[in-house]
Amino acid sequence: MAFGWRPPPAPYVPAPITLKNNPYKARKQWPPDFETLDLKQQFRLEKTFRRRSRLAFTNERWNNGVLIVRRVAMIVLTIYFVFFGQIEGGTPFDPVS
Repeated sequence: MAFGWRPPPAPYVPAPITLKNNPYKARKQWPPDFETLDLKQQFRLEKTFRRRSRLAFTNERWNNGVLIVRRVAMIVLTIYFVFFGQIEGGTPFDPVS
């Protein structure tokens, strides 16, 4: 720092994270040993796993496509039976006798 000159800082290179120096250690062992857990804990873990897997594997495009196909099928079938369907030789708009 003498005479207003500062040496350039050395480039920072973080140490690689390994199992021994990992700062983000797990609080619990995963997967847990199901033989040591009681039935209530097993059920809770299975419920959590099911919920997380259902959230992870949902496909929004597929769900929206199925929804659109169902609605279109309902509308087309309704229109067909109202305007083109023959009910014992007549249409739904024939007078009831």
